[in-house]
Amino acid sequence: MPTQSSTPHETRSQRQLLSEPLHAGNLKAYLDGITLVDLQSVLSRHFLENQGDRSIFSYLVEPGDGILPHEATSAVLQELASKTENVAILATLTYCLIEAKGLWKGHPDLSVNSAEDLIKKLNAGSDVAKANLVIGASTLRQRQSYIRLIEEAWRPSWFDDIPQSIRPPAWTRPGDLPRDVLVQITANAKQGIPIATAITRWTEHIARPTDHGRRRREGTKGPTVPHLILSDIKLLNLLVEDADHGRRTSDMFFPEDAPLD
Repeated sequence: MPTQSSTPHETRSQRQLLSEPLHAGNLKAYLDGITLVDLQSVLSRHFLENQGDRSIFSYLVEPGDGILPHEATSAVLQELASKTENVAILATLTYCLIEAKGLWKGHPDLSVNSAEDLIKKLNAGSDVAKANLVIGASTLRQRQSYIRLIEEAWRPSWFDDIPQSIRPPAWTRPGDLPRDVLVQITANAKQGIPIATAITRWTEHIARPTDHGRRRREGTKGPTVPHLILSDIKLLNLLVEDADHGRRTSDMFFPEDAPLD
């Protein structure tokens, strides 16, 4: 973040960077205008999904519960990434509906003959909408790939076997599960863990004691909640890895991007 005024040459260089597509090389130029006051103001008004009384800012500055700063930041970034994916999926499905129902028809500009043409007319929102479509389409395909892997290892009805009492309210079908959760469930399944055993262990993890020392030793982060969260599912994979070091880890089984068709 800037600490002094820029020279004319620096200003021209920064403007040139900002006129180019965003990439790692010019990320700093995009962020230089954000002050600590600005970010504190915004992050203090947005709260964690599983801790409704904790703002993102307060959690990052003082996470508590024995959680290290890098662990807190990773958790926040992961949660925000999941929300971004969900919004992008909604945008993608909206685009599909616009195209399928011809909802672009009747636009005063006669050159608008498709959903894609309609997006181009969004002016400032056009680039964001296009980015959402790319993220949303990719995420949908990845989720479908993981679901197929789980069905092959368990059975097509695997999701219905999970007791509704331990599912988060938003989970009504397999496609509702976040990609990172599907990655860990896929690892559970492909490591040969029977679904009944997995459900039993997940339930045990949900009912884990609130002893912070034990939770930290087990790698459990964040608050105790009455339904499945990523750490409950991931912990089962960690236990399997500890019990059999000769087997491949879940990351080796399933890289960050699932194989696509």
